[in-house]
Amino acid sequence: MQAKTENYTSLCDAGNSALLVIDIQTELTAVMPVKVLARLQRNTGLLINTAARLSLPVFATERSPGDLGIMEHEIRKLLPREANHYDKTTFYCMGAKNFAGDLTST
Repeated sequence: MQAKTENYTSLCDAGNSALLVIDIQTELTAVMPVKVLARLQRNTGLLINTAARLSLPVFATERSPGDLGIMEHEIRKLLPREANHYDKTTFYCMGAKNFAGDLTST
């Protein structure tokens, strides 16, 4: 039996897309099982590399870095230099200064 294929190209438009890397921080990743952290690093890296290939803007947040640590080192190394970075004290990203405006203006 031949597999049915669909055309899903209309589901994602690079011109209207961005990648958000939200609160992947050292105090949180330090307590993850090794396999879970490796999978998180691999999958996030795949998303970051794909965003770069598609020229998507990248937004990265850290929640209370003084308490929860900085962004996980392996993921931070993969972020493009031009990534927008935000420190925040709120749980949700729209509470980060300039985040909402920067996101909607891309």
